Amino acid sequence: MNYLLEIIVILLLGMTVMFCWRLNSKITEIKSSRKDMASLVKVFDKAIINTNNSLGALKEASANSAADLKVHN
Repeated sequence: MNYLLEIIVILLLGMTVMFCWRLNSKITEIKSSRKDMASLVKVFDKAIINTNNSLGALKEASANSAADLKVHN
C-alpha cells in the first residue's frame, strides 16, 4: 500500500514537471512574440506619421490649387 502511494506521488510530480516545462516554453514563445509585436507597432506608428504628414501636404496643395483657380476665374 505504501509503495502504491509513493508511485502515485512520483507520477503526479512527473506530470507537474512536464506541465511546468511546457508552460515555460509557451511563456518564452509569448515573450518573443511581444518583441516582434513591439517592432511591428513602431513600423505602424511611423507609417501613420508619414500618412498624416502626406495628408497635411495634400491639404496645403489643394488649398493652393483652389486659390489659383479663383485667381484665374
